[in-house]
Amino acid sequence: MIYTVTTYLASTISGNDIVLTNSSNDFGTSLTVMTDAGAGSDATLVDSTSVSLGGSSVGGALSVTGPGIDVTGSVSAGSLTLDASGGTLTDTGGQLVVTGTSILAVTGADVLA
Repeated sequence: MIYTVTTYLASTISGNDIVLTNSSNDFGTSLTVMTDAGAGSDATLVDSTSVSLGGSSVGGALSVTGPGIDVTGSVSAGSLTLDASGGTLTDTGGQLVVTGTSILAVTGADVLA
């Protein structure tokens, strides 16, 4: 039996950021992040496994770190940092919409394969 786990993180209160930076976090098979667009709330996430980043909307800065990141849905953010060091950074059907700066980081692997 194969299980698919989707983690949905949301902050709908003005000015509240999502900060989950413990290096042993495991957000499961799919990750969706939403913050208050008007308040510019940020989301900073670290995952111990590969991340499948689905449809997400972050009013401020979105930072995702994991040993592999696959963008699978429409992701919008004020600024974006994707750090897939040690793995691959891929886009298998997603779309990135960033109004500010973007940083895509990978070491020793494929970028947007």
